[in-house]
Amino acid sequence: MFSDPPFSEPPICDPQGRAGPFALARDTDPYAALGRAAMLLMAHDSFGTLPFRQVTALLAGQVNRGHYLFVSRNGQQTGFVGWAFCSEAAGEAWITTHDTRLIGDGRGGACVAFNSWLTDGPDMNSFLVGQLRELFRDKSLLVARRRYADGRSRPVRLRNARLS
Repeated sequence: MFSDPPFSEPPICDPQGRAGPFALARDTDPYAALGRAAMLLMAHDSFGTLPFRQVTALLAGQVNRGHYLFVSRNGQQTGFVGWAFCSEAAGEAWITTHDTRLIGDGRGGACVAFNSWLTDGPDMNSFLVGQLRELFRDKSLLVARRRYADGRSRPVRLRNARLS
């Protein structure tokens, strides 16, 4: 598929070393990061059915802002997460209306909108949720839209109890 990438920083893992087989990292080359993200996402129906322009604009924005992480299992990249920062009101509106213009430039706000999320199983998903809760401990709300291969979507909200 593709070779192991050079990363700009050591893998980002659980501070107590409990990450097990998982690691999080960013690519040193933004063009390679965009290509790798596209390769991972295009193989999954929930992303593969979206218009090309929409997906590439989304990924390019995430990579350009540095708002993405690759998730590896035993050294193999099998997951990806990308986000944008926004106000809580914009995040709530985005998960219910699906209007990406509500997010704005994605650079600031108390809310994290996860607009790309791919894991290879429930254990990776749990690992990622835990890591992102810690990474974004200063944000009041984390939101996402769960997309299914059949086109259905459901909103996901994680409120930061420390800040509520």
